[in-house]
This record gives sequence, structure tokens and C-alpha cells, in this order.
Amino acid sequence: SSPPMYIYFKPNVIRSGLDRAVIASTPSYSDVNMEICELVDWIPENALTKSTNETKAKFLEWNRCGDNLKLEVPTQMMSMEENTAIKPFHKAITGATENNNSSYPGPILCEMKGLSIHVIRSLLEYNKDDKNENKKKIKKIDLVGRSGTRNAKRLSILAAPSLLKHAALDKLTLKISKWYGISSSSSSSSHFGFCEKHVPSRPVEKWIIASAERAAATTKSRNKFNLERVYDAEESNEYYQKLLQCPTAFEVSVDESKGKLLVQMNPFVAAHHAAASLLRGRATGEEYTKNVKIDYCLSELSSMGEPDTKEFHVPNSDSYQETAVAELELPLYKRQAKALTRMQAIERGEVKFSEEERSEHI
Repeated sequence: SSPPMYIYFKPNVIRSGLDRAVIASTPSYSDVNMEICELVDWIPENALTKSTNETKAKFLEWNRCGDNLKLEVPTQMMSMEENTAIKPFHKAITGATENNNSSYPGPILCEMKGLSIHVIRSLLEYNKDDKNENKKKIKKIDLVGRSGTRNAKRLSILAAPSLLKHAALDKLTLKISKWYGISSSSSSSSHFGFCEKHVPSRPVEKWIIASAERAAATTKSRNKFNLERVYDAEESNEYYQKLLQCPTAFEVSVDESKGKLLVQMNPFVAAHHAAASLLRGRATGEEYTKNVKIDYCLSELSSMGEPDTKEFHVPNSDSYQETAVAELELPLYKRQAKALTRMQAIERGEVKFSEEERSEHI
């Protein structure tokens, strides 16, 4: 008997074109070599109308490969180095509290050894323009500047698989998706959120009355006037230059002499950015500033969605006693009598409401 045949739509996963109707001897579109033919420009609605019942079919011909074809898998040269001399990451961060400045790259998160000269050249291909960096023994890979996108793509191709495997095997010096607390130094100028090197202050905005022509173009009534927000050009340029010099949370560098790739992480960067959103521009006082709680967490990009927050509990009146109201014609339901007791407690100031504001920087 003939083998069973299946018709299904093979999806265009990257959405660069239309899905294709395919006839195959397997129900899975992953088995490409089992496809027999492809229906050209056909959709299920065509079966409903007699005039469109027929369509063209493109038969796929597969040629048998020669016996001399071989697949060669190159030997894996790169591997993650498990350096027992490296401190656990969080302990290194705790001891570096006083070093939460912009020049501190952070402790080493992991190391990769066995990089060939060709891999190193590929990683540093777009660093040629940085003459100062090329003179150094350990060269930093630019991940945020002019060549940041190209460098990040090259790094993801050459090193990311080994780095992700190392993390999946729980061999990093800190746990993935676990929150760790950190604190700033005792100096008030070093409190999280107030460091100008990590988070430069934006230029002061000024409001002026728009010119008559601009005001007439944006408002219908002549009795009204429009305000226009302006910035000082020099201050804006200075702010932009400071942004370019801001430290990054991750720093990747290559040691050519030893064939190593070093990954360093500085959680102080994310801490300053998150705290700045909560503290700047508010008359909170130093005591409030000291009490801001800072945590950091290393997560995989695929698992980063909504922030991992505490459960939100809606308060109710279940734990309160019932209050009877004699003047009512009909008695209150139990839940109403308990709710009334809670309302009276709120009026007397016996019920406290806590408010929590969070800021997350990725």
C-alpha cells in the first residue's frame, strides 16, 4: 500500500514571506527532505470555489549525495576556565563597596581560555580604530560605542554558546536569577543615585514664550500664548559627552598573550541608574537616601520579562470582629459588619498603609 501523505502549511518563521502549502510523507515540517511537492499560490479558501480548485504544483527533486561526502567536526579548543582562586562574585563586590566609581570594571564573572589567534583577530576586528586600546596587553572590546553592535554580534557568534553553557551548568561565581543586596560607601557623595560619573545630571530645561509666528501656528486663539522648552546648546553637548564616558555594567576584554576572554560585571552601574530614578529631584533627606534598598540579579535575556516583584495582597476585613448597628431595619451581612469595623479602625488611625516604589534598570 502507498505510504500516508500529509498536506500542511510550512510556516515562514522569520515572516519574510508567505507560508507555503506542502505535501509530504511526514506530518512534521521540520523533516525538509521528506517534502514531495509544493503548492504554488494556494490557500484553503481555493477549495470552496470550483474555479480555483486547480493550482500548480512544484515537485521537489532530491539527488543522492556521493559516497565521498564527509562531515568533519572541528575539535573544540575554547573552554571555560574554572579558576578556584577567584573569589565568589558577591564577596568580591561586598569588599569593593568603596570602589563604586566609574573606573572600576567590576570583579571577573568568568574566563574563557584556548582562544586561537584567528578567534582573537575576529573579536578585535572592529577595535582597530582605537589606537590607545591596541597598545594595551589586555584589550577591551567596545560593546556600546561606535562599533558596539558589530562587536556584540561577533561575540555572540564566537563566545556566547560556551558562556551560556557554563552558566547553565551553574559554574558561575554567582547564582543565576538570585537577588543579592549591596550598599554604597559611608560617604554621602557616594550614595546610590547621586554619582555624576555613573548618571550625569540632565541640562536644566528653560521655558520661554514662543515667538508670535510659532504661537499662531500652534494655537487658534490670539488671547492664548504657548510656552516652548529650550536647552543650552553647550550644556547639552557636555551632557552628551558625559553619557559616552559613562561606565557599563559589563566589560569584555581579550588577553592576547594568554588566549583568554575575560568577562567582568559591575552591578554598581545598574544600582546607580535605578536609584537615580527614585531619589533625584526629590527633597527626601539623607536619612531616606540611606534607607533605599539596592539588590542586583544576573538573568538570561530570554527569561527577562516582567520584574520579579513580591506578591501583591489586597487587604480585607476577614480578621475583624463584627459591628452591630441597632438603628438599621435589616441587620448587616457578616462581611458588611466586619468591613464597618475596619472602616472605624481606619478613622481612628489604627490601620497603617505601606507604600513601596521600585525602579528597575536593565
